[in-house]
Amino acid sequence: MNFPSIEIQGSILSTDLLAKIRSEQATFQQGKDFHPDLTNAKLKDEISLAWQEAKGQWTIYKSKLARLKEGETGTTETRNFWISPLLTNLGYNLTFNRQSEELNGKSFPIGYRDSNLDGFPVYVGGYHESLDKRPENKQLRVSPHAMVQEYLNYSEYLYGMVTNGRQLRLLRDASRITRLSYVEFNLEKMMEEDLYSDFVILYRVLHASRMPKKIDGGAESIIEKYHQEGLEAGSTIRSKLGDAVKEAIKSLANGFINHPNNTALREAAASGNFSADEYYRHQLRIIYRLLFLFVIEERNLVYADNKTPEAKRFNQIYFNYYSLLRLRKLAKKLLPPEASRHYDLWQGLISTFSLFEKKEIGEKLGIMALQGDLFGYHALSGNGYDLHQCYLSNAVLLNIIKSLSYFENDNGVLIAVNYGGLDVEEFGSVYEGLLELKLEVKKMEGSDQYSCSFDTSNERGKSGSHYTPEELVQPLIKHSLEYLIQDRVDSGLWVVVSQQPTTHSSLTTTHLNIAPYETFKKLSGINSLTEINGLGKNDLLFYKVLSERRDIWIDFANKKGGSEYSGKHSGGTGTEHNRGVPPVSGYSQRLFSGVRDFNDTLKELGLSDGRAIRNAVAELRRNNQALERINQCIKEITTHYPLSTTHLKLSKQPIIDQLLSLKIADVACGSGHILLSAARRLSLEIARVQTEEEQPNPVAIRKAMKDVVRNCIYGVDKNPLAVELCKIALWLEAYNPGEPLNFLDHHIKCGDAIVGLAHRSELENGIANEAFKTLPGDDKDIAKTWRDKNIKERKERASNALQLKAEFEKSTENSVEEAMAEYKTFSQLPETTPEEIERKAKAYKKFIDGKGFTFLKAMADTQVAQFFIPKTDANKDYLMTDADYRLILSGYKGWQLPQTAQAKVVALEQRFFHWFIEFPEVFSEGGFDCVLGNPPFLGGQKLSGTLGDGFLESIKHQFAPIGAVDLVTYFFRRIFTIIKPKGFQSLISTNTIAQGRAREDGLDVIVQQGGSINHAVKSTKWLGVAAVEVSLLTITKQVWKGKFYLDNMEVGSITTLLDASGFNKNPYTLFSNVSKCFQGHNVLGDGFFISKSQYLEMIEGYELNKSVIFPIINANELLNSPSPDNFKRFVIYFNEMTFEEASKFTKPFLHIQENVKPDRESKDVRKYPRMVKEWWKFWMNKRDFSLALQKSRSVLYSAIVSKTHAFQYLPSNVFSSHANVGIPDASWQEFSCLQSSFHEAWSWKYASTMKGDRRYLPSDCFETFPFPKNNNPLENDKLEELGCVYHEHRRQIMLGMQLGLTKTYNLFHSHAITAQSINEKDKQVAALQKHLDPATGGAPNTISFKEAIQGILKLRELHVQMDEAVLDAYGWRFDSAQRPDIELRHDFYEVDYLPENDRIRFTIHPDARKEVLKRLLELNHKIHEEEVKAGLWEKKGKKGRKSYEALNETSIFEEPDENLGGLFKQK
Repeated sequence: MNFPSIEIQGSILSTDLLAKIRSEQATFQQGKDFHPDLTNAKLKDEISLAWQEAKGQWTIYKSKLARLKEGETGTTETRNFWISPLLTNLGYNLTFNRQSEELNGKSFPIGYRDSNLDGFPVYVGGYHESLDKRPENKQLRVSPHAMVQEYLNYSEYLYGMVTNGRQLRLLRDASRITRLSYVEFNLEKMMEEDLYSDFVILYRVLHASRMPKKIDGGAESIIEKYHQEGLEAGSTIRSKLGDAVKEAIKSLANGFINHPNNTALREAAASGNFSADEYYRHQLRIIYRLLFLFVIEERNLVYADNKTPEAKRFNQIYFNYYSLLRLRKLAKKLLPPEASRHYDLWQGLISTFSLFEKKEIGEKLGIMALQGDLFGYHALSGNGYDLHQCYLSNAVLLNIIKSLSYFENDNGVLIAVNYGGLDVEEFGSVYEGLLELKLEVKKMEGSDQYSCSFDTSNERGKSGSHYTPEELVQPLIKHSLEYLIQDRVDSGLWVVVSQQPTTHSSLTTTHLNIAPYETFKKLSGINSLTEINGLGKNDLLFYKVLSERRDIWIDFANKKGGSEYSGKHSGGTGTEHNRGVPPVSGYSQRLFSGVRDFNDTLKELGLSDGRAIRNAVAELRRNNQALERINQCIKEITTHYPLSTTHLKLSKQPIIDQLLSLKIADVACGSGHILLSAARRLSLEIARVQTEEEQPNPVAIRKAMKDVVRNCIYGVDKNPLAVELCKIALWLEAYNPGEPLNFLDHHIKCGDAIVGLAHRSELENGIANEAFKTLPGDDKDIAKTWRDKNIKERKERASNALQLKAEFEKSTENSVEEAMAEYKTFSQLPETTPEEIERKAKAYKKFIDGKGFTFLKAMADTQVAQFFIPKTDANKDYLMTDADYRLILSGYKGWQLPQTAQAKVVALEQRFFHWFIEFPEVFSEGGFDCVLGNPPFLGGQKLSGTLGDGFLESIKHQFAPIGAVDLVTYFFRRIFTIIKPKGFQSLISTNTIAQGRAREDGLDVIVQQGGSINHAVKSTKWLGVAAVEVSLLTITKQVWKGKFYLDNMEVGSITTLLDASGFNKNPYTLFSNVSKCFQGHNVLGDGFFISKSQYLEMIEGYELNKSVIFPIINANELLNSPSPDNFKRFVIYFNEMTFEEASKFTKPFLHIQENVKPDRESKDVRKYPRMVKEWWKFWMNKRDFSLALQKSRSVLYSAIVSKTHAFQYLPSNVFSSHANVGIPDASWQEFSCLQSSFHEAWSWKYASTMKGDRRYLPSDCFETFPFPKNNNPLENDKLEELGCVYHEHRRQIMLGMQLGLTKTYNLFHSHAITAQSINEKDKQVAALQKHLDPATGGAPNTISFKEAIQGILKLRELHVQMDEAVLDAYGWRFDSAQRPDIELRHDFYEVDYLPENDRIRFTIHPDARKEVLKRLLELNHKIHEEEVKAGLWEKKGKKGRKSYEALNETSIFEEPDENLGGLFKQK
């Protein structure tokens, strides 16, 4: 459906809603929804009557306009003769108020208010005023649209309207104002073209009954419900658009290759040189072109100027004969039968493309050629074919256009996609889905036809990278880029100290001392302007207030010249020197006025509100010390900066230059969504400076965006399609009509961000010994020979290290200087015409082909490639050791060798990325200012299987020492190396980044290297389909002196555990706890497991078989069985028996031989020798655990991955899967400590998590836990007794309720169950009642509901007693003076370590928890020190991590087998 006079920008409402209203299918459109007395028929009559009156009023209004004198805007006429009558007919009761409203120090002359809608705001301007430009003859700071939008953002009103009589816009409160968002009704077009159907929409959408009745009642209003409905519809459309794009690509690919006239294309496909990936990219580019043109056409951006007669003629020709809009209208119609035979529409589309491809064609229609990767002519040409010359049937093309343009809503109504309103990043969610696809082109058997379909290889999913929701991106920007922007604004401000009075009409004095604002802060010790907040409206001369002198003052200005506002006062009476100086309107006051009120300056800078200023002024005048500091500051400045005769003028450009000097990157950029958000924020600030408006117009933002993209934005991704998508997103957002697309090849690049060198100095590291480590597939002897050779060479060169370093510096410095000279020549080239873009592309190619670049890259590639080249006889000639490498690097040996050539091949395959070479202009300045992103997540055990052994060894060496951590940890480490001092990295990560080895090898190292965590969200659900908990972290490379924000609250500091405890220490492994707690057996192979009936059959008559068959329990059985000792599964276990020993157990051995051996022997024996050669054994046999079990009577088990904190005793003959941990022969005293709230808090703090569940691994949770060292037998006996009573009571109620540990503890923590009351409406309580009631099908032989509740309450009592007993054992109940020390205060509290929707637990008070954790950590360090002194550790400070832990703690549940890439399924 078309709405000729209605335009929707942004997502305020959806076109789907308008279509539903027109087809009478929308909600809240009955007569009674407008007025209680209205029927549907009467409503239609009311609308018809309102239309007739509007038509008449429009005629009167036009006659009034005709009488206006030149220069008159017609505001009064618009208000009185048009808008007021029109809105009255829409149910509004407007009153006019000339008085402006003041908010945040700004004036808002709204004008109209609706008295029946709690002051609903309506601004009415004149017919000859633009809604998007600041009126020249009115006291508006900004454009009318910007003023109303800003007012909505500041005030409590959710909606408002703005109109000039020609257009009427509905606006909504919006925190993001980088692009205008509104619904516009073109009243002039509606009236002049008699568009009654559009007027009906206007009436039904804007009627007063739709709007909020109260200022705080927006959420309940009909218009807001429509808005929320539109957001949901938008999400549906984006989802459908993603599917439509995929189908469109398939249709295009099949349509081209199977068209009878495309013989050359089929011949190319049949040749050995055809690339399906390249063919796929060509289809993508066609789709990108279509979407790009959809957007610029709907946003009216095809032409820069549509006002001149020639421009209007060009515009008419384009939209009538060349536009995609024309094709979209055709596509909506029923296809004629002959559409499949004709192909003229594709040829016409090629003509449209040529307007944007070739300058000589486009300029004939006034269109600037765009060129670039997207619109370059060769963008659709492959090996042996050119899609420009191919044929495509009209039917295929129109079906594709239709699928991309229209969707059916739930009511079967065809809805047009509003491309003009879609944000560019919304396309990102569509684009990211394309990265998972791989096109397969296969010839069909018995035919010359081909089939093109997708093989979902899911490469993007494998890397763990997903499209990032905007709600997660904005906090990243807020706590990093915002600081940098403010810093750049401040650095453009200069403190002006004059030693002579001036005329104040302009700064014409010849004696000015100037000092940077940063210097002023440093010398004065004042860190922000808010510390010296203003000096009152009548205190123009700053120094006058301080010392009553009139010959020196300080003002804020810009350090380079040029503004007409110099010397003008911003308003108010001021001092005698200021009287008569005209006021300055607009944003210029914020930064650029000359001598002015200090108070006004502060307000305009947004550094304080009026009340804060008044308070600060009063405090300043009372504070002699502060006055003395400022006096001293002025003296210091005049000392350091002597008199200057330079005439000081004020300008905007230095601020803009400072902002454009920011370097912002995303190292896994995907479709560029995060970069777009950053670019928008920076562009907004630049446009504000340039236009002097708080909300600049779209043209200014687009212009600023183009500058930002050209100067500030950098992206890297391993997927070449992602790189192309990122460029397209940036081009679309920065597109300015009449200008070509930015050249981005030097800023958006393809590469692996963590495989390669960061800085030039790393070349000096030479070839690493670790590069020759024997990997699967290597020849051991060859690897050893080269490793030994390399070790020897590195030892020998250590003796002349200084000489080598000097030679290295000289050699590489020459190459760097040569490369930088070439780069500067290239980077300074303009980009305003297609010819300039083409010249820049050629210059860039010359740079990367230059000697300096190629030498540095060859040496970097060669260093890294040694990790990837297999150590085999065939590759011996391609390996290089340290001595040869250094000879080449120092210039003593040529570098164009077989080894460097092979390294180049490997680098291309693996996509090595050397940051200092790829972005020389960034690293010549020390690195990036800000890196934002959502780096890929991939479990540490999956890295080698997914990305290769060479990859893992390379990054382990690069970031050594580092363990088997998630891929994202390596990204955190890499990024910290590429940001400059005082730079920021603001990233999204799995929440394991602050846990276990990931924390120790990631965040701990970064903090040790000078990083500070200034912002973190510890754990939050991913806002998408991925079921994962993520963390948000901002790290800055400096000692942070600003504010810290943890989980959206200000705190004193943030530790690497992402808490505010202030303790950044990690616990030590305690010798006394080692080899006591074990992870269960990692069996790996279904064939080892047998059922109970199989067990009985195997032992019948063969009692000896019992010695190799054991009951086994997994985590699910441990947590969910009411009686986990009722075993249903058994496992065959031969321990370390030889083949001969194991085969004596005939039946079990035969079972293994038949069910395990075939799978084992199909594996690579070189990679898994034990698995293949000793197939009857567990893959990871926990011999220490088995030995401990043989000596014990019982085992205390706990599930590794679970929210449930519970330990359960089982007999020692019970084996556990690797999903549990076991503590053989644990005492009841130990049980009490482990089951206590103390140990629960400790384990949650130091464990890693998996999807919100705790991972209780021995090294993280048990071996670090300091058990109480109490020799008081009474207290020990109490712990023993309570532990036994607690465990037995819990066992009895579990059996009575027939519930497992998980459900029992769910009831234990349910705040619906208390001693005072039971909330029977609670889901858990209701479920328990049903479960215990046989009449409703509940479990048989259970206790009553009342008994169950009593049992849960008793369990809580015992838990409190047990915690108190543990407190006594630690000696923390009373201090040395026998005063109460730690008070546990058990109750229901919210705990921050659990997911947001499940945080209430019956536990100790948060303050007690914090103090307990602090003391436990102190005790851990104390015990460790004692163990070191006792000689139990090799040396002081060494953590008790032993190599066996890598075997003991295998990862679980993330995949069937993380070590082997899923060789076997696990039960």
